[in-house]
Amino acid sequence: MKLVKKDIEQARADGVPVGGWVELVADVPEDMWQVYQLVAPGDVLRTLTVRNVKKDNGKSSGQDGAGRAKSTATERVTLPLSVKVEATEFDPDALELRCRGKVCAENEHVRVGSYHTLELELKRKFRIEKNEWDPLLLRRLEEACDPTKNADVAVLLVGEGTALVALVGGAVSTCRSRIEVALPRKRGAGALAGHERAVAKFYERCVESLARALDPPERWSDIRCLVIAGPGFHKEAVSSALDAACQDSTAGGALPAPLVTCLRSRRILATASSVAMRCVSDLLEDPVVAPRVADTKAAQDVAAMAKFQRCLSHNPERAFYGPGHVLAAVEAGAVETLLVLDEVVRPAKAGIAARMRWSRAVSDVEAAGGAALVFSSCHESGKQLAQLSGVAAVLRYPMPELEEEDDPQRLLREYAPELVTS
Repeated sequence: MKLVKKDIEQARADGVPVGGWVELVADVPEDMWQVYQLVAPGDVLRTLTVRNVKKDNGKSSGQDGAGRAKSTATERVTLPLSVKVEATEFDPDALELRCRGKVCAENEHVRVGSYHTLELELKRKFRIEKNEWDPLLLRRLEEACDPTKNADVAVLLVGEGTALVALVGGAVSTCRSRIEVALPRKRGAGALAGHERAVAKFYERCVESLARALDPPERWSDIRCLVIAGPGFHKEAVSSALDAACQDSTAGGALPAPLVTCLRSRRILATASSVAMRCVSDLLEDPVVAPRVADTKAAQDVAAMAKFQRCLSHNPERAFYGPGHVLAAVEAGAVETLLVLDEVVRPAKAGIAARMRWSRAVSDVEAAGGAALVFSSCHESGKQLAQLSGVAAVLRYPMPELEEEDDPQRLLREYAPELVTS
């Protein structure tokens, strides 16, 4: 995502939210998830939109002489519209974001106070104006506009007649396409040749699906690596089919030259247990893949979750989860790594008091030399964290007295009354 312009007050040392606005452009569909995490009810969202506007065509029926009203026609007009957001809706499959609210600025075609739903579009500038940009929102904004944090990892998982193409970005892991083909058996006269033709066609479809998934061309330079993985020997065969497609392209084939360079120079072969999205995050820990993606946010989140799970299995006294226990450990300065799910602190879901409490927790952990990570609920690692209440921590040292506390609500009342719900 591109930051076009920003006018936000200087962040305060005490973490109190500041007002201001930003103008952004979403480059790829995955950027819509970042915007969804930024926009909240009460914000003013401004962008170009298309409306059906009634236009007087100057004609009257004139058939009965009764002086009837002039007839009207509708015309589609592109106009700037400012809406005070009341609700947001995100489609995780289509990666589309719609924001509904009342029009709050004068417009010759739309009256102030009328309801309108804005659907943000790629490559079209929009503005978000807030009264309260808290430290967590400013951090997310910075990460969303940092290309090194959002570099993509393209994954092609392939098995016996089944394949999956996925893209892993800084905020979202998406399955771009699935292929399922019933391959004929090798038995019988002439069956072997038919089987080989079907397999070759299957591999061609895998390469074509991969090329489509990497559109638009602006994405090619951001692809950190292409991982071809799966059980058995199919990954090597698909890699050979990819080589053949690249050779055809250099001779005037269908694949653009920059894409050929991307596919050839950044390819890695790895092993996966199956062809499923749950295997994608495991590949980021593969010894061959990990060094290539170590500085991306997705890889850092996967590594932190793996560390927490190892600690939970072997040193459970140093692995806490749940807001009460985690925030009590933060207050004691015992947290080495803090894991927070984005849904826990999303502006449209968490009030400003709750967000400020989590913002203070993040600041306290980092001030003490620890690490604080906000996980995306659109990654497999985020889904794992959601099953642990959305909040977890790895401690520097055991806290047996806190581990034995069996009343998390009491801990919340003591350490985070802002989070207590009636």
